[in-house]
Amino acid sequence: MKFLKFNKLRSQFTDRPLTDQERELCLDQKLRRNICLFDQLSTVRINSTYLEAVDVYHNWKGVMAGIGLIIAAFMGTIFVSGIWFFIVETNRGDWSGLSVNILAIVLSSPFLFLCYLLFRIDGFRRTYEPIRFNRKNRMVYIMRRDGTVASAPWDEVYCAGWNNIGRYESTFGLKCLILDKDRVTVRNTFLLNFQGDVKGIMNFWEYIRRYMEEDPKDSCEQVTYCIPIGNHWESPLYGCCRLMLAIDFVPFWIMFSPLFLAGAIARFLAMLTCWSPKWPEEVERACAIEPDDPFVRDWRTNPPLIPGIFSAIRIDTQVGEPKPPESPRRNKKRQPILPLAPLQPLLHN
Repeated sequence: MKFLKFNKLRSQFTDRPLTDQERELCLDQKLRRNICLFDQLSTVRINSTYLEAVDVYHNWKGVMAGIGLIIAAFMGTIFVSGIWFFIVETNRGDWSGLSVNILAIVLSSPFLFLCYLLFRIDGFRRTYEPIRFNRKNRMVYIMRRDGTVASAPWDEVYCAGWNNIGRYESTFGLKCLILDKDRVTVRNTFLLNFQGDVKGIMNFWEYIRRYMEEDPKDSCEQVTYCIPIGNHWESPLYGCCRLMLAIDFVPFWIMFSPLFLAGAIARFLAMLTCWSPKWPEEVERACAIEPDDPFVRDWRTNPPLIPGIFSAIRIDTQVGEPKPPESPRRNKKRQPILPLAPLQPLLHN
């Protein structure tokens, strides 16, 4: 599952040297590619001053809470039944099932605590972790999960691709690194909201790069649907669509629709316990929007949900670079895959 792949990167975020993969897949912020732009439904708001996006974990918000609620429904039934029968039977003077009731209460209690911990992963925190690209002062602001804010000049941010080779597919993404003065030690890492194959990775990067390096018109006009979460909770319907779109295999939407529904409910309940992120005053002052800005886009400019969200996640067939050929299906023996091979032609052209 892609979420687990993302989770493995958390231990590699800070106070470490650059990896060989990051050196090989470094992205040039000055290199323009004549390809279409693709925002991957990651934009919360965009204007002539700044672009605010979510991090990669936002797509999966509600999954861990959903698992916790499913376990809680089962173990909670056992816990409540144990207490109920304990009270009823002791009032009757029947002590024959006392040990069974106590055992049910004791064994289910740790699982209920585990459910709380799973819910805390998605709940009781900010509704999303924002990443803000300010094109006017050329700064990047990142709100960490602990609430602190990291910032760095755009020209000094080290941008690179990353990919994980799984058993059945290769998952690609984009990361931005804030380096120490030695330009080798990584002090902060944040993952941009791209998940998928090599087909759209450069289209998403060009969307960010062109916004910061060139006129904002191209990037702003490409955004047809902003994530409806700015200054308020997202709707349950959007949460359900967001979880479904995280899996790009349509038959799974039908096969696992009950799970998507449960995940959407858990996502909405987790959102009810969350609060909107609030930037420090100095960041807000640096990101002030002009009153007559013609490129303002946010949740208030969105079209209706269903047509809007599905048009926003389309993947253009014109990606500017050919997709690397796949291995023949008849060859059942799995050949070794070089992790960097699919991205190298795209990054160095």
